[in-house]
Amino acid sequence: MRKYDVGATQMLPLELEDRVGHVAKIIPRGLWIIATNGRIDLKGERHYYLIFDIAESFNVPDWQAVRAA
Repeated sequence: MRKYDVGATQMLPLELEDRVGHVAKIIPRGLWIIATNGRIDLKGERHYYLIFDIAESFNVPDWQAVRAA
């Protein structure tokens, strides 16, 4: 972002709804969280997933999902 002079901006949750009314939210949590390159939460009506990029810095992203309790 520094290379192209892109300023930081807050990203709001994205709400998705299918044809029958099931709703899920994608919630950005942050970049460069300790031990990850980023985190996104996916919250459905009955399930919650934490999605992390666990790649080494500046490598190809390696997104992994874990179901939250």
